[in-house]
Amino acid sequence: PGAATTLSNYEPDTEGGYRRITGYSKYSTSALSGTGNVLGITVLGANVIGCRGANVQKGSGSTWATVNSSRTSAGRYIFDKFNWSGTEKIIMCDGVNAAATYDNSTYTLVNGTGSPASPSYVQEFKNHMFYIQGNELLFTVPFDETNFSVASGAGSITFSEGPLAAKAHRDALYIFTPKSIFKLTGTNQADWKIDPVSRGIGCVSKHSIQEIAGDLVFLAPDGLRTIASTDKIGDTELGTISKQIQSIMDNIEDSGDNISSLVIRSKTQYRMFYHSDAEDATSSKGIIAVLKRQIDPNSVSLGGEQRWEFAETIGLKPSCSTSDVIGTTTLTDIELHSDSSGIVYKQEDGNTFNGASISAVYSSPDLVLDDIGIRDTLQRLILDMQNDAATTVTVDTVLDANSVATPQPASFTVSTAGSGAVYGTGTYSTSSYAILTIVIDRSPLVGSGFTVAIKVSEEGTTTSPFSLKGFSIEFTPGGRR
Repeated sequence: PGAATTLSNYEPDTEGGYRRITGYSKYSTSALSGTGNVLGITVLGANVIGCRGANVQKGSGSTWATVNSSRTSAGRYIFDKFNWSGTEKIIMCDGVNAAATYDNSTYTLVNGTGSPASPSYVQEFKNHMFYIQGNELLFTVPFDETNFSVASGAGSITFSEGPLAAKAHRDALYIFTPKSIFKLTGTNQADWKIDPVSRGIGCVSKHSIQEIAGDLVFLAPDGLRTIASTDKIGDTELGTISKQIQSIMDNIEDSGDNISSLVIRSKTQYRMFYHSDAEDATSSKGIIAVLKRQIDPNSVSLGGEQRWEFAETIGLKPSCSTSDVIGTTTLTDIELHSDSSGIVYKQEDGNTFNGASISAVYSSPDLVLDDIGIRDTLQRLILDMQNDAATTVTVDTVLDANSVATPQPASFTVSTAGSGAVYGTGTYSTSSYAILTIVIDRSPLVGSGFTVAIKVSEEGTTTSPFSLKGFSIEFTPGGRR
């Protein structure tokens, strides 16, 4: 009960059931300067920073202003934020050029004595700046991202295998390589300590690492895993969370650097997108992972354990993505992605994919209604939906695992009304009143079989998001086979 065999452009609803995802729209109608894929986006104060070609630009929703235009042959960007002097800065690296900082006013290269020439990752930890260059993890003196003087507290650590990423989490810096994970603890050059977390599990993509619900989520060779600090001091739990979708995860590693990810904090939701270069955007896929507290069967409240639930996206092909809070006085969650068009898009906004319809499909498992040996005649489908606007979905009943030996019933549609008007804002004889957002539709069914599956799809429409809360099937037992 509650399972899905297909969940495309739906998401596990934090309030129960499955919700068709919200669309995305343009953050700015202007494209970033340059050609090719957008290589990185981040947020600094009230501005979005975008990188494309040799250019770094900033904008707040209209046009883009140039920050720098000399980052030649740049690769995918990594950003981090820090504030050591009362002014928040971002630091960026792309694996080709020198790292640089920007504070919404001044762009500064990190290219002094001892600095890495082309770092591939950068991360602030314990008031030091850490850079990955080849097989080395370099760190600066405290409170100075440009000072690499060993005599003043800087240094480097060499690994036998080149690190991919170094991510700060709680009181440790986790260093990810393709085959191993290490944990660095301490406060400065005098007491840094490195311990292995895993010698056999590494990270496939540095762009998959995100912090969510107090853990780090990353893509390992065998699927999505978490790094969770336990109650025991110095202990670390390394867990796998995606075994129930292993057949999907097995195909993702081939996407290489075409992986991006973000977190939707309000939904405790992790999204990872993957594609091949030749793949069309309409067929590009992604993974949605939601951490939900399960319903306790002995209680009406959500009292069960927390568990990951999964779904897929289709139709999004980001070259990079990010999520953050934007603003100076009023802070707002924002989720962004971009692609080869140079346009930066805002996710969780609108009912379409920038004007294109969202195609969503839910399919249930093949259900045995009574006894697998008894043919059941279908009578009615009771579909439980929640919606804020008028919604029309297509329903299919699939008999006997879609066997060619069993006649398959024709599709039918279920239409529900939108929510009613609020008193004082409605128009007489036009607005609807007393319309419930919870809709229970009873539709007649035809056909008979030994198993039945329900498929609910929305194809080529632009309706508002809605949730499937559940369904029931009325049937009449027939003869034994």
